[in-house]
Amino acid sequence: MFRIEYENHKDHSILIIFLAYALLTCFYPNSVFAQAGSESIKPKSNRSGEISGQVLDKKTGVPLSGVNVVVTDSLIGTATDDNGNFTIKNLVPGIYMLEISMIGYQNEKLDSINITGNHSVHLTIELKEKIISLSDVVVTPGQYSLMEIEPRSGSVFDETDLRNFPQLGDDIFRAVSRLPGLANTDFSSKFYVRGGEQDEVLFLLDGQELFDPFHLKDFGGSFSAIDVEVIKKIDMSSGGFPAEYGNRLSGVFNMTSRTPQIEKSKTLISVSLMNARLLSEGSFNNGQFRWQVMARKGYIDYILKLIGEDDNYLPSYYDAWGKLQYFINTNHNISAHILFSRDKLTGNENDLENPLNGEPLNNSYGNEVAWITWNAQFLTNLYAQTILSLNSSFSDKLSQGYYGEILEYEASDKNKTLRIGLKQNWHYEFTDWCLFKWGFDIKNYNTQYDYDYSTIIVDSDYTRLIKNIKVNGKELGIYLANRLRLSNKIILELGLRYQQASWVGDNDWNPRVNLSYNFGESTTIRAGWGIFTQHHAIEKLNMVDEDYNYYGSESSMHYMIGLEHRFPIGINWRLDAYFKKLSNLRPRYISYRYNTDTSPENSHDRIRLEPDWGESKGIEIYL
Repeated sequence: MFRIEYENHKDHSILIIFLAYALLTCFYPNSVFAQAGSESIKPKSNRSGEISGQVLDKKTGVPLSGVNVVVTDSLIGTATDDNGNFTIKNLVPGIYMLEISMIGYQNEKLDSINITGNHSVHLTIELKEKIISLSDVVVTPGQYSLMEIEPRSGSVFDETDLRNFPQLGDDIFRAVSRLPGLANTDFSSKFYVRGGEQDEVLFLLDGQELFDPFHLKDFGGSFSAIDVEVIKKIDMSSGGFPAEYGNRLSGVFNMTSRTPQIEKSKTLISVSLMNARLLSEGSFNNGQFRWQVMARKGYIDYILKLIGEDDNYLPSYYDAWGKLQYFINTNHNISAHILFSRDKLTGNENDLENPLNGEPLNNSYGNEVAWITWNAQFLTNLYAQTILSLNSSFSDKLSQGYYGEILEYEASDKNKTLRIGLKQNWHYEFTDWCLFKWGFDIKNYNTQYDYDYSTIIVDSDYTRLIKNIKVNGKELGIYLANRLRLSNKIILELGLRYQQASWVGDNDWNPRVNLSYNFGESTTIRAGWGIFTQHHAIEKLNMVDEDYNYYGSESSMHYMIGLEHRFPIGINWRLDAYFKKLSNLRPRYISYRYNTDTSPENSHDRIRLEPDWGESKGIEIYL
């Protein structure tokens, strides 16, 4: 990827010196310039030394066992024994830095530890106890954190990992498919979670629900509409998610956007294999206001034209993102967000059964969502988030079927949905041993369907189906959860969620239970059970197959158990087992021979499936 970045430094001399240094070290690797700065790690002799010591509780003076002691930027490390002692041997002469960490204690770093010859360094290290907030504890099995600045339990890929993974179109959604339990295809950024369907994942950005945030929907959503450059971190749950998340059967993909730096503004232009990007961010009024804007344009259509492969399809897409954040004080901030995306597909799809048949296509899609968020900390232990949102989406599909020059059919399928939402989440940490969470989510929907299908029967005779449907409805979600620290080792979370959708008459109760137990400081076992329901989306009427009915909520019961162990040298090992029982499944329609057909109106192999129940079970191992 080609990338240009500019920052408004007042003095560019440092940048010039750095570039000169980089060039000299590249072209003259043996020069004194390249050797400078490397003395601390270059061995001066064949002799070796060691670092030893003891780790104590700072308050009580009691030796701590199982403390991780690791040499920075290496896999060299160990753990303290029952008496809090450790020894790191076979160290070549140089300057070293140690990182000392243990769950329940504040991390420590020791630098400028000088090893010369066979010299041994003995240290006495004191760690200060830190009670982990209940809101930061991972209780649910199958939960992963990505792009965390400070790794914690459940962390997997950091920001550098995700950016360096080879992935089509710099798409972060494709990168996370490497997590256990997730799978996708080469053609789509959407992923399946533990055997569930692609639409069973809840996508959130800064607390706001995103509806189908993908480009090239005719091909299953080939690219996501969220650029990796605006994302700070991701929390992915592949099952058993807590009560604050609802209306999905399989998983939660929760994204948090970056907050621009205070010191300097930045503008970045980059060109990758599939798209070009412009990103600009900064702050003003001494950092009280911070802004970020991004625009991205895909140029698949230009590439197809360039290589002469534009006879069948010509897809194009673009998106934009904006965020303005106002820090009222240390306890309150308000932010305004907007996410905008557009897609278009034109071309001609050949009939695989008869090459004389052609199906001209002209499909357009759009989605824009704007929301305002108020984050408030009323007390040191009372936090609230309020989100007011407006979302509009549409699809406009036109397809025709020809046999030679004879028009066989024409189908126009239009859908437009407007959503207005209000959402609140509350956290109250009553004590270090008790946390309450509650909140609600209200949405009002207005959806318009316009479907027009005509087909020729004999000569000039034809039939025509026109269907115009307007649907209005309200959706309500309410939840209450209580997280309890029953002991230093056991944490229990109980939750209950109520969901209602007026257009289908759903009234669903979802109880959920999660439990975490620590075997010592390095091993944790987690278990979960819950009922999860997902109602028939108001914008998902099946006009193509002339099925104009809304069906009741689908249901899934989850059973999960997971084991996690952290080795002293920074390796994390996880084992998860799950079982999902699905019921009240909706009927669905597929093209059983050519299920990638972008024009189902002209498919002669459509069948209706009516599943009674389903099961999904598996074991996942992650190292």
